[in-house]
Order: sequence, then structure tokens, then C-alpha cells
Amino acid sequence: IVAEAGATLQAVQEAADDAGLMFGVDIGARGSATVGGNVATNAGGIRVLRYGMSRAQVLGLEAVLADGSVLTSLKGLPKDNSGYDLSQLFIGTEGTLGVVTRAALRLHPKPASEVNAFCALPSLGAAIALLGLLRQKLGPLLSAYEVHFAPLYDVMVASMAMPAPLPAGARVYVLAEIQGSEPESDGERFAEVLMQAVEDGAIDDVVVSQSPREFRALWDVREDANRVLFSIKDLVGVDISIPLARMDAFLREADAAIHAVDPGADIYVFGHLGDGNLHYQVR
Repeated sequence: IVAEAGATLQAVQEAADDAGLMFGVDIGARGSATVGGNVATNAGGIRVLRYGMSRAQVLGLEAVLADGSVLTSLKGLPKDNSGYDLSQLFIGTEGTLGVVTRAALRLHPKPASEVNAFCALPSLGAAIALLGLLRQKLGPLLSAYEVHFAPLYDVMVASMAMPAPLPAGARVYVLAEIQGSEPESDGERFAEVLMQAVEDGAIDDVVVSQSPREFRALWDVREDANRVLFSIKDLVGVDISIPLARMDAFLREADAAIHAVDPGADIYVFGHLGDGNLHYQVR
């Protein structure tokens, strides 16, 4: 699909859906985020685990340089070795090399099955272990792996307009999603791996979606984090990417450093555990 820079992510998603396909990037601000913005920042979002960053979705770009020159590579070819791939230079540069005006974007087959699960876990280590287990047992079926750390979920539950999928009080909550092509068996495979993790003590509690309505409701819980955080005054937020092997140490050291400066500080952390990207908020 070829989209102008001002087209919203949601418009691209809807056009793809009308054609029986899907676009691999999805973020909570899909209604206002633009194609040009996604390309300029190399946006990732909730399904980097399965489809990759925005860079992986770009087959070509049209961009305008400071002198008015127009570069274009809107051929839509997955493979083009006819010269330098200049379009890749513009992705993630936030307009410093030129202004992206159009993009040829890769689309994917629409999944025949989509199932998600909301899990309560005792620790970050358990969440990382579960991620490894799901990758090992399910391979490319695993499409998203989102995380909330305490006390963010507890604050969300206190003001939810909907029933909470699981009680508050756990240290870590994970939303895992699969997308597949075999509706008769994909959900069963997913549930079997999750039940094994429960029996092994990696998961304290879990709820698995049984319908499209429940599937959407669990994603609404994940996206409700933004509503809660936007309502908190004097919140300072950053986006950080950390190797999973260093994440636990980072969170402990950052917590200690912040509370050494301000013992009353509140820290709220959530994000995309599948690619090590966390949204770190402090008040």
C-alpha cells in the first residue's frame, strides 16, 4: 500500500483490513499517529515481536531534501539491488535528512485466529521465562508480549470502568497474544503452554480470551494504562530500551536512585517486554 505522510496509522490499518490484509505496526495512538511520523521515528508498537519495527514495513519512500530535490523509491519491491537503498537512510532520522512525503508499506496476510491471555506473575524473571517458553513452544504464533509492573495495574483497577480481568496485587502482569492460520488448533496450543506454566509455578493466575469481544477487552486493559497515566499531574516519562538480561538490575538500581532523591516518588512502568522497550514514568 502507498500512503502519504499525513495518513493516519488507523487509516492504513482500515484500508488493509478492507483488502483482507493487515499492517504490522500498531500503537495506542493509531488514530492520530501518521505514516510520516512512524517512519521518522521508526515506531515499533505492540507487535514488534512478530512483524518488526516500522523499518521492516517500508518497501520504499518518497522524500524531499532541503534544496527541494525529490528522491523516490516507490517501486514496492521486496528486493531491489539496483543501487543504494537511500530510503532506509530516512527511517528514524526525524526529518534531519529530509521530509518523507509518501511511503510504500508492506502488508501481511490477515490472521485467521487471534487469541490473547492476561497473566499475573510473581516476578520479572518469571515473565522473561514465560516469554522464552512461549517462543520455544509457539514460534512465530507469538505476536505480542506486553507488561505492566506494580503498582500501575493496581492504580488502573481502582478506576476501571470495566471489570478487571484479574485481581490487583501481583508484581508483574503480562498480556500475551498469538496470531495464526489454524483456528481449530492455535488456541488449544496456546492454552496448553499457559496451563503448563501455571503448573510449573511461573504464572500465578491467567485468563484467556474465548471470543473477539473478550480479545478486545483484554487489549483495552493494556491501553487503559495511557488513560490513567495522562490523568496524573507532574508525571515525567521516558522511553527506554534495555536488554532483557539487564532489565531486572536496571529497574532495581533506577528505583533506588530515584527514591534516594525523592523518597515519596511514584514509579509506573509498562511496555513491550518482547523487544525490551519500556515506558518509564515518575511522579
